[in-house]
Amino acid sequence: MDTKTTPLLIAEMMALGLTQTEIARRTGLSQSTVSQQMTGRRGKRPGHDTVDAIKKLHSSVIRAARRRQRETAEAA
Repeated sequence: MDTKTTPLLIAEMMALGLTQTEIARRTGLSQSTVSQQMTGRRGKRPGHDTVDAIKKLHSSVIRAARRRQRETAEAA
């Protein structure tokens, strides 16, 4: 994965209302790791487990957001 992708995934989840603390809790990462990934201070290449955890949560969050969006549109 491109090292620029992880911060973008975190930023997108935060734009949907998750905090760094919530992302950390739901991925099993520390809040400081999430923050360092977001700012690029964690090193040039995040670990495979870190990337997988962030990608998995991102996928889940995006699916839930799309589902809510469809439900809202159908109710209107």
